[in-house]
Amino acid sequence: MTSAGSDHVEVRSAIERQVRRRFAIPLDAFADVVLERAAVHHADRNPLEYISRLCLDDLYLAAACCQDDGDAWRECRERYFSYIRDFARRFVHERAAADVADQVIADLWQRRRLAQYDGRSTLRTWLGAVVAHAAINAGKRERRMTTLDPGTMEARSRASGGAEDEDTHRRFAALVTHAVEELEPDAKVLLLLYYEQGLTLDEMVGVLGTSKATLSRRLDRLRRDLRAAIEAGALQGLRVDPAALREQFDFARLAFDLKAALGGSAMEGKRDGVV
Repeated sequence: MTSAGSDHVEVRSAIERQVRRRFAIPLDAFADVVLERAAVHHADRNPLEYISRLCLDDLYLAAACCQDDGDAWRECRERYFSYIRDFARRFVHERAAADVADQVIADLWQRRRLAQYDGRSTLRTWLGAVVAHAAINAGKRERRMTTLDPGTMEARSRASGGAEDEDTHRRFAALVTHAVEELEPDAKVLLLLYYEQGLTLDEMVGVLGTSKATLSRRLDRLRRDLRAAIEAGALQGLRVDPAALREQFDFARLAFDLKAALGGSAMEGKRDGVV
């Protein structure tokens, strides 16, 4: 048996263990879809290593929807459409939330947005990221004509420590924004919910369907990774020693565009700071 044939057999075996067959798409055809994705995303790795990290049943549902399977779309609607509408309300007011949810749902169907789902997170988490970005962009459009008063900007600068060099402060804020922009969608959702929306870990459990302990670990790891990325960028780009940087800047009070980094409008770090 060829290597490709062996891979297909092993992938098919993994799919049979994890996927509940309920749609018209044959499991052999779905195995081909999964192998194609593995070749695109991780051509240099063993396909089974890549596949072992996928949410295969969610990916099976998305693949069936992309083939216009009526049963798959019905399951998608029953499992996720209410969640999409409820999640949108966490970011914008009721009327705008309805528009955002309708647009996301229309995109899933008309623009085949589900084809972009790659199975590396749960479908629920991926949809949460899609809704969050759509809602933030909607809020950005509503506030497009609003500008910050120069006096307000000056007051913020004084509040964050007027002795800081303005240009260095601006470039440092840009480093923070860049670090956030590089995050995976599910990490951005965590930032949105915890820092921008102010949800507690208990509240996030209900939204994301993940345990409180898991969310706590992911947030801790995310903060460490962000801090490391920011400090590395500061050392290379600003020629500032990380230890001196921590003394010079108060991370908890630093004003930067969290929403802009996540796909929307200006936002200051909340709670204990973003990093």
